[in-house]
Amino acid sequence: LARKAGAEAAAADVLFRPDRSVVLGSSKFRTSSPRKMAWEHLDVAKEFQSSRLRKATKRLVYFRHQLLKTSTAAFKQGECTSAQNCDISSSDGGYLAGPCVSNGLMFPSHWFWIKVGDPADIPGVDSESYAQDYDAAVSHEGHVAPGTPKRMKGAELASALLFRAKKVAPATQRRAPLLSRGSNSTLPRGTAPAAVSVAPVNVLASVFPHAQGDVGGLCKRLWMAGATDNVTILVVQSILRGLRRLHSVGVPHGDLKAANVLYVDGIFCLTDMPALNWSATPVLTKDPVAHTLVQGKRLLCNDMWGLGLITLSLVVGYTEMEAVKVSLRKLEPRAFDASPGASRKMDAATQNWLVVSLMLLHFLGRAGTPMAIDSSNAATKALSSSWLRRHVPAVSSKAYLEACQKVAQKLAYSILVPGRASSVIESLSYCLDVTDLARNSHGIPWPTEAGDEEKMTSI
Repeated sequence: LARKAGAEAAAADVLFRPDRSVVLGSSKFRTSSPRKMAWEHLDVAKEFQSSRLRKATKRLVYFRHQLLKTSTAAFKQGECTSAQNCDISSSDGGYLAGPCVSNGLMFPSHWFWIKVGDPADIPGVDSESYAQDYDAAVSHEGHVAPGTPKRMKGAELASALLFRAKKVAPATQRRAPLLSRGSNSTLPRGTAPAAVSVAPVNVLASVFPHAQGDVGGLCKRLWMAGATDNVTILVVQSILRGLRRLHSVGVPHGDLKAANVLYVDGIFCLTDMPALNWSATPVLTKDPVAHTLVQGKRLLCNDMWGLGLITLSLVVGYTEMEAVKVSLRKLEPRAFDASPGASRKMDAATQNWLVVSLMLLHFLGRAGTPMAIDSSNAATKALSSSWLRRHVPAVSSKAYLEACQKVAQKLAYSILVPGRASSVIESLSYCLDVTDLARNSHGIPWPTEAGDEEKMTSI
């Protein structure tokens, strides 16, 4: 089934057609309405991703429940080889049969339910000894009954981990005093806001195989000044291998970042896939255009934006990438725009990344590769478009453009060096091309080793 889906994806023409209708405009989508355009209007979603996403996520949820049931039975029968070395009882845990790493994707090997939220279950709350803390930490009492799995939500997680109260105050005492900005006051111990429930909840915890590190940590330890092209290509190939498996059925990874690319037994693989839970789950890796200006935030291009940032970190190095992030966080577009109609759809960091990425694509066109030139032409048009002035009013300021250009030029100088593998530049140009909302892991050319291709000789 997976092989058939991959073959169908490779033959789908829509995956290889750019869609720049949102940024550069198209008569088909022009409307006087200021509302966001729905993602179903895009060809890549309408012709390929939408129906596949519904079918795939439905099957994923079904098989997830089946796995939990069968793994619990297997654990009870003593088939888990690590049962003697863990404190998980057979009633609330199990192991997932099958390989943990497959086609560039890593899946959990064990799972268990743990009850959190009661102060007695949280270490460090009026505890007398380390033993008590440890017993509370590994407590699995009150597990969820079979067939009624409980999934932790954001509000419940905050309630369970941040508000350490045995009881919620009576109705007459629930209202907490308002805290002024900058105040050092805190809520009294043992109280919680009226809207917050502090009832204990059961959390489904997953255990993954031990990894020797993630790409983010390796960048910080080994590639402070940048990785070699062969290393960058190896990482990109490994990520694409897993992404193509997901994208072939219309499912995005959802949280593609360096910390979620693990190095295990000599290979890089993807893990932590929040978007696999259900089709309504929003992605966490956000393309500046797709996530902000299109209704329905599960386009595959969000993953490509994440892959572009990972590739950029590998090429320019951890030190320079962190400096860029800090400078873009400090840059405030509203300081350069005196008009009241500032962008309300994009926050400051998103506006900055949008402008810098367009400028960087413009510079990468100097490499002369077909994909770099195509992305550069689109970025150049976007930089002078009314669309950009409408969503980032600060581009009307020469000082703001100069600040963004300084960051983009710094990145371009680190990328466009003699001997740089052209496939690295092609990958960056495709992944960071925010004007194309049809980007996906099948449309990007497969990167080749630096020794097997033509290298860049001049800028």
